[in-house]
Amino acid sequence: MIKPEAQAELKLWDWLKTKSLNVIEIYFNRINKISAPKFRVEGKCKKIPDFVFSFQTAKGIEFATIEIKDASKSINVQDSQKILDYYKNYYLGKTKYFIEGNEIKISYFFVATNNSPSGFLFNQEDKEFLEDNKKDHEELLKYNKFPRYEYRRTHDFTRGLISRFKDLRKELKIKNSAAGIGVLISNTKIDNFVYFHALIYLDNSYFNKKSQWAEKFRRI
Repeated sequence: MIKPEAQAELKLWDWLKTKSLNVIEIYFNRINKISAPKFRVEGKCKKIPDFVFSFQTAKGIEFATIEIKDASKSINVQDSQKILDYYKNYYLGKTKYFIEGNEIKISYFFVATNNSPSGFLFNQEDKEFLEDNKKDHEELLKYNKFPRYEYRRTHDFTRGLISRFKDLRKELKIKNSAAGIGVLISNTKIDNFVYFHALIYLDNSYFNKKSQWAEKFRRI
């Protein structure tokens, strides 16, 4: 019998494979039932997330990690905040990621659950926030800073994760380009494609604009 978290992993694998725009390959942290390729780590700390995936961007091929949880218990989802520990270990060089013997650079650290393809993280979710009905959010929606449709617990979890990440950036004295952090969900009222809602570093030097950390909602 497949354990609930393993079922969540298979669901996320299928979602990334079939509904993403730019995902190239997905790597498990262990031998798996579908014979998908694996990633490995080296370093002082070998605690790792569940997936690494590669995807095509305008800057070339990039890599992201995902901590995947089964949402049958809320505490499972809350436990995914250890993604911040994975981030810290990576930033400090205590954990290095490898695929086929080659070290890779991680651009994003994400959280996802078996509910991510449905547009939220927890099993028990309150009525969604219809942010597009609020005039003060029109500008944020225009620049794709957050999902048009959100559920209350996912909203609070994501904002909390981003807030704690801001504290971590202060602790590590991160002032410029580094990996981003956030969640994977779909924009389910429009489609069930793969999106991230994350705080990322925007390098705008090419456009002669100020580079900055910004909250973004984008399709992968």
